[in-house]
Amino acid sequence: MTATNHRINEAVSSHVAPVSEPAAHHQPPHTPAQLSRTQILEATFFCLREEGYEATTIRRIAKRLDCAIGSIYRYFKDKRDLLSAVTQELLQPVVVGLENGSPIDRSIGMYCRLATGDAEAYRLMFWLACKSQFDTDLPEVVKAIIGHWGEQLGDESKAASLWAMLHGLIILNRPEDQILNQTLGQLGQLPAAPAEPVVAETQAAAPQAVTPAQEQQPQQTPEVVIMPNLQMPNAAAKEKSSEDMTLL
Repeated sequence: MTATNHRINEAVSSHVAPVSEPAAHHQPPHTPAQLSRTQILEATFFCLREEGYEATTIRRIAKRLDCAIGSIYRYFKDKRDLLSAVTQELLQPVVVGLENGSPIDRSIGMYCRLATGDAEAYRLMFWLACKSQFDTDLPEVVKAIIGHWGEQLGDESKAASLWAMLHGLIILNRPEDQILNQTLGQLGQLPAAPAEPVVAETQAAAPQAVTPAQEQQPQQTPEVVIMPNLQMPNAAAKEKSSEDMTLL
C-alpha cells in the first residue's frame, strides 16, 4: 500500500503542477479589435519618454503592447503620424477647456504651463508639423486653439498674432511668469476692430457769378491717373525670399 500510494502521489504531482501554473499567467496578444487608439498613444508616450525619439519605433511599441505591427497601422500610417498625435495630446486640455467656455486668459495660462512643463515634446510637435525645410504648417491642435481665441476676440488674425508672441517666448525659453506677463499684457492692448470709414460731407460753396466768357469755355475733363501694373517677383527673387524663411 505504501509503494502504491507513493506512485499515485508522484503521478498526480507530476501531472498537475506544470500545467496549471503557466496557463494562469499567460496573456494572449492583443487582437486589432481589442487594441484601442488610446492604448497605442499611451504606450508610445512612455516609449518616447523612456527611450527617446530614435528608439521609439513601431516594432518596439508593438512589442510593448504585445500586439502585431499591423494592429498599430490600423490607426496610424507611419511613425511620424503616430508621434505627431502623441505630442499634440500635450495641448489637448487647452482645447477641451475652450470648448467648455474657458476664457482666453485662463487658456493662455494653461497653454504656457503645459508647453514649458514638457518643452521637448512641445518642440517635437512643431518639428513633426514641418513637411520640409520650406514647407511648414501648424499642428492641428494649435489651429484649433487659435480658432477658439479668434471667436472670443472677434478677429482670428489678432488671435494668431497673440499665439505667435506666446509661442516665441516659449521657444526662447523665457521664465513662465515673464511669458504670462508679456502675453497677457499684449492681450489687454489689442486694438478694437476698426470702424467703417466715415466720409465727411463737403460743404456747398457759395455760388459765384459766371461770366459769359466762362460759359463759352468747354468743360475740362478731369485728369485720370493710370497706376502701373504691379510686377510679380521673378523666380530668382522667389527663391531668395524662400531662403529667408524661418521655421517654427
